[in-house]
Amino acid sequence: MFSNHASEDEMMRLSEVAAMLRSAAPELVEALASRYRILSLLQDHQPIGRRNLSTQLGLTERVARKEALILKEQGLVDFSLEGMYLTKKGYDIYELLKRYFQNRSGLIELAQLLEKKLGIRKVILAPSQESQDEAAAQKELGKAAAHYLKKVIQSDSIIGITGGTTVQSVIDNYRHEKEVFPNAMILPARGGVGNRAEYQANTLVERFANSLGCQYKLLFTPDILSRDTISSLKNEPEIRELMSLIEKITVLLFGIGDALTMANRRGLNQEEIGIT
Repeated sequence: MFSNHASEDEMMRLSEVAAMLRSAAPELVEALASRYRILSLLQDHQPIGRRNLSTQLGLTERVARKEALILKEQGLVDFSLEGMYLTKKGYDIYELLKRYFQNRSGLIELAQLLEKKLGIRKVILAPSQESQDEAAAQKELGKAAAHYLKKVIQSDSIIGITGGTTVQSVIDNYRHEKEVFPNAMILPARGGVGNRAEYQANTLVERFANSLGCQYKLLFTPDILSRDTISSLKNEPEIRELMSLIEKITVLLFGIGDALTMANRRGLNQEEIGIT
């Protein structure tokens, strides 16, 4: 029996079984990969109908129906009027298979190498099928970050959020269940940048807070301010209260983008950027 958070020994055992199957029954390994793709699609888009499933995976409806029934018999999926969805057991198996396929692709080993090289506690690498598809890669990054974020948020967390497309992807892919966090607090970790409202910290704070059922506060200032303006704003009671909460942040969600792109969004000139 493999646990949801598989240990290295468990992963080794699974790899050994997979190696044996590749030698003795390669068709079973292909079936395993095919069913992992189905579980992965359900994780992202459930509930989903069999016709939609067959279209997205390039299967005939007959094959999709057969695969769905096999997964249901194993207790990995269930059906509703809206479509097919993962059961608790299905989610556990999905997580185990995801780790196995990541390990097989070398992502886990590379992540461990980066942890040592960068001297940081945890590196998670997101798989991407199309290296040139930035939107697809960003979605995979958002899914991986959302999954980890779900593990670290506590009932009394103070969460700081910056804006940007990657942070938006994390919130889009956060699969929140029935639990709510009425005592948690979400704050903008910076002011506004650029002109796209959907990427602003305030917008994402409100969206995420509504999803989690928790408290939130907003910051109505641009990200770039003069020193005199900053000094003046610090005297405002609401700003002082927000700054006090920001100093107590326990979870910070932020994206690191291309430096020149961010400088252009902030309206910096070449002298301010430091380009000669």
